[in-house]
Amino acid sequence: MIRSTYPEGAVWITLARVVDPSGTALVYAAGGGEAVSIALKIYDVSLQDNVDRWAGGSITIGSVWFDTLLTTYGWGADAEGYNLRHLVSPGDVTGGCSGGHVYKLEYRVTTASFGVYVVEHAVTVSAGIGT
Repeated sequence: MIRSTYPEGAVWITLARVVDPSGTALVYAAGGGEAVSIALKIYDVSLQDNVDRWAGGSITIGSVWFDTLLTTYGWGADAEGYNLRHLVSPGDVTGGCSGGHVYKLEYRVTTASFGVYVVEHAVTVSAGIGT
């Protein structure tokens, strides 16, 4: 699971490298690759109510998926890079983003041959910092 901390009012950035069972980075299916679609659910773990709070609509996989691994946007996990980058604004979360809460972003990536991969990102929102 990816873990990040952001101040209230900040945009959350998910950066992940999604690989197939052999460890090869998945590429977007429009270019002949495996990644077909992506869906997101956001849960406020602090409320423990299992309600999906994603209000940003459907995600076009071509807008968040990269066929070449990138190391921009502060990627620091390794020298290889990421192939999934998605930004979540506070307005994309039903009820807003409350300081002191932890949110779980659950990305479900459907592939052509390997089923569904789940990428989880836990976001802690710092209380009393930001706007």
